[in-house]
Parts: sequence; structure tokens; C-alpha cells
Amino acid sequence: MLAVGYGQFEFGIQKRGMIAFWSLKNPRYPHAMITTKSGVLTLDFAIASPSLLAGEVPFLLENK
Repeated sequence: MLAVGYGQFEFGIQKRGMIAFWSLKNPRYPHAMITTKSGVLTLDFAIASPSLLAGEVPFLLENK
């Protein structure tokens, strides 16, 4: 199983992202997809519990 994070990043603009889970049994289409509120920067499966996936999404700091 392979997890890939997707997103489009522009300064000051948050766009939706996605996590796609790929299997070597069927490399043409993702096994599953999860949409996120913003693009995904990093992903990693937990070593102690490989069924858990941790990730990082950017956040916007606004100067008001």
C-alpha cells in the first residue's frame, strides 16, 4: 500500500487536497481516496501501527 498526498499551493490561497491510497495489485486506479480541506504536504505510516497515517497540511497566518 502506498499513500500519496496531493495539493496545489499558492501564497495566500487555500485549495482542497486529496490523499490517494495505491495498491501494487492495481496501479491504474487508486484503491481509496480521501479529500482534505487543504493540500497535503507530508504523509507517513506509523511504525508501531501501520494502519495509522499521519500527515501535515499547511495553515494560513493572517495579519489583522
